[in-house]
Amino acid sequence: MMGTSVSPRSPPDPGIYRCRPFVQRVTPASGATIVVPGCPAIIIVTPAGTIAALTIQMPSVVQDGDEVELASSQIITALTFTGGTVLGAPPAVPAAFGNAGFVWSEADTVWYRYR
Repeated sequence: MMGTSVSPRSPPDPGIYRCRPFVQRVTPASGATIVVPGCPAIIIVTPAGTIAALTIQMPSVVQDGDEVELASSQIITALTFTGGTVLGAPPAVPAAFGNAGFVWSEADTVWYRYR
């Protein structure tokens, strides 16, 4: 009986497929929209004080495994995500210095919150 031999794929070399994240520092007013330019990205939100509402527009061009990190120095009362489905998206940043991380799943075509 002849069988088919399947060798496991080696994980991609991170030096080839990943680059340093784009760091975007923003000081938004309440009601603003932050557009994430691409992946990987770290968005650092540094408003003067508590923000009543903020929208994060996720990147439109993504690949499986792309990540977006969000950190805020202040409370954000209402946080909205656009530009794709974000599962587990926080509705707010309830405390100063809160953060969240998201990873894109090509198979599911959604962003998953992983922290």
